[in-house]
Amino acid sequence: MEAAGKGFKDWATGAGINEALKGWRASVKELQNRLSAEKSALSGTNVLFQGADKGLGGEFDRRFPAPPPVLPGPVPADGKPPFLSGLADY
Repeated sequence: MEAAGKGFKDWATGAGINEALKGWRASVKELQNRLSAEKSALSGTNVLFQGADKGLGGEFDRRFPAPPPVLPGPVPADGKPPFLSGLADY
């Protein structure tokens, strides 16, 4: 486009091409600025969600502590694991 604008510089076509290039460059710059703002907003949302997930996970850890680990070994004759979840009583 730039070469065409230079090639037709003495013609009305050249002026039209150069005007179109100016408008196109302005549009591209506006689009880049908007995309940058959207990227920043999405990054902030990501941080917000991560903080909420960590906080909620901490609440679960506090309210529902993990059951003791089941050690590897033979399964008892009744087929039940040696440690049952506290939720099984409810």
